Amino acid sequence: MIDRQTITRVYDTANIVDIISDYVSLRKRGVNYIGLCPFHTEKTGSFTVSPGKGIFKCFGCGEAGNAVSFIQKIERCSFPEAIKMLARKYNIEVVETELTEEEKKKEQEREEMFLANEFALKWFEDQLWNTDEGLSVGLGYLHQRGLQDDIIRKFRIGYAPNKNLLYKDAESSGMSVDTLVEANLCGKSERDTGDKYYDIFRDRVIFPWFTLSNKVVAFNGRILHARENTGKYYNSPEKTGFFEKRRELFGLNFARKAIQDEKFCYLMEGQMDVISMVQAGIQNAVASSGTALTQQHVSILKRFTSAATLIYDSDQAGINAASKATKLLFESDFNVKLILLPEGEDPDSLSHKMNASDFIELLQREQVDFIEYKIKVSKQQLEDDPLALTPLLEDICETISAIVDPIKREVYIKRASQLLNIDYNAIKTKVGLLIRDKIIQKEKDELRQQTRELRDKEQVADSSSEETGKTSTIQVSSKVPDVPLTRRQSLERDILISLIKDGRKPIMTYDDGSSLTMASFVFDELRKDGLTFSLPVHQRFAKEYETKMNEEDFNAEHYFSTHIDPELAALASDLLIEKYQVSKIFDSTVTSEKEEKISEEKLKRLREQETENLYRHIVKLIIQLKIAAAEELFEQLNEKIKEAKASNSLDLQKNLEIHQVKLLKYKQDLQKALR
Repeated sequence: MIDRQTITRVYDTANIVDIISDYVSLRKRGVNYIGLCPFHTEKTGSFTVSPGKGIFKCFGCGEAGNAVSFIQKIERCSFPEAIKMLARKYNIEVVETELTEEEKKKEQEREEMFLANEFALKWFEDQLWNTDEGLSVGLGYLHQRGLQDDIIRKFRIGYAPNKNLLYKDAESSGMSVDTLVEANLCGKSERDTGDKYYDIFRDRVIFPWFTLSNKVVAFNGRILHARENTGKYYNSPEKTGFFEKRRELFGLNFARKAIQDEKFCYLMEGQMDVISMVQAGIQNAVASSGTALTQQHVSILKRFTSAATLIYDSDQAGINAASKATKLLFESDFNVKLILLPEGEDPDSLSHKMNASDFIELLQREQVDFIEYKIKVSKQQLEDDPLALTPLLEDICETISAIVDPIKREVYIKRASQLLNIDYNAIKTKVGLLIRDKIIQKEKDELRQQTRELRDKEQVADSSSEETGKTSTIQVSSKVPDVPLTRRQSLERDILISLIKDGRKPIMTYDDGSSLTMASFVFDELRKDGLTFSLPVHQRFAKEYETKMNEEDFNAEHYFSTHIDPELAALASDLLIEKYQVSKIFDSTVTSEKEEKISEEKLKRLREQETENLYRHIVKLIIQLKIAAAEELFEQLNEKIKEAKASNSLDLQKNLEIHQVKLLKYKQDLQKALR
């Protein structure tokens, strides 16, 4: 376990804007920064980062937290791993204390996977550059493909000889072979050949895959000598939470800054295409190598840009892939262009046939919208069969219906009408019907999903009630629940906002000079009426606040926004990033220079006015909370009275009604106090 002092240093040093900017394009708005949320699909930025408070919050999906919880979520790693990543970024020494056995095991397994991949990466590079076989076979092949040494080194391409050497060298260096097996770098031999293990990557040029934080998570090996029943390429298999192809874009770790600068990206299918583009001087290129473009890929790209130019192969498979990718991108409100390269060519082959400037000029010149692209690729078919226009128009209308922006959609409808010489109203009607069908289908899917979730919850509840003594482990999310709050819960939230921002401020001053803080008043008032917060996370927050509030150096904003409990940190972020503040009557951060310009008497009046306003504000909230709690209890008594009537329990019914009368009187007294 990492000691608290190290964690505090990381929190104090980490610049949340710099950290999140590595993953999301942020723009300044007032004192905060705004961007597109990396945790859900959106077209209007609702992801807010507060550099002053060191927190973030998405007003769209509810995700909230601090720099550490952001890294946990985006990198899909544990709290200790996130702390270590940030510590490395800021050159902070990590001091660790004893972990539990389970924590040790989980952290060790993941760290060993990264270490195994890092060892293999360096080993493959060493084989390429420092062995005769690597230089003649591996480097020879890469040079034959037209790659220059600086590009080979940039992408850290390596070589795996056709021998079982990796696991032997790893074992000699003290690395566990079991870890290499777990990382799918080696396999256990089932044949009696003398070797217990064998290298999985053999006789291949090796292309590593990196995360956005430049950690190697997988390898792709290109075979150099064709063998029967052996594929040309071999990829590291997927491992949930570690390497998932649907979430990884090849080259994004190198390209993200250029994508942000250029405000668009080139999107292609193959890793060699990306490497050749970079060699030609085009840095903003990525590929969904080894899999079709997915919604997760699009969401990741959306963090950096909302414009993409697709360069896919000109064969039928490439055309189909480009069509599917276009629809996905339109659904996420991307501006999309496509490039149709000459038949039989790809970015890799063309970049080696042309000089860099001519190649770049070709790419810029050949960019077309998807309708023109569709017509170009269908030209021969249309010439041979005029009836082919019908399925082409269906396909174009289907793609237009995926466009989110209605103005952009209208532009494409007019474009299709002009290029295909088809009546504008006919295309508009068809697109409208397709959009309607999608809305209906989406509603059906959502209803099915809600039904499934409800059924699953009921099954969990039934299971919990039947199996006493057993508990289930629930993963804590940094997402603030998006379930609508009750009136009571909303008032609880408002009180917590007051506590975290103004809890230590005085709201009443006594004749002897002593004062009563807002926090003390709140907890005294709640305790007086036996009132507690209704939401568990609110309860935990209040309990910890009350425990800490009398400590001299307690700073609620900093303490909770950097809390190791992700749910409390998320709640703090949610409370702190608001469009309003509790008190604006007097800003206690007024500089001494400004204070000097205000007379002592006026300054005293301002402070008294702030104290009075804070008092009125919190008293009103407390009374409203008590009223809301009384109303909830009144409704609960109503239900119990109905049950008592149904069971003919007259005495119980009478007692409950007496309690209701008292509750009504209590509520009336509270309402009078509000006036």
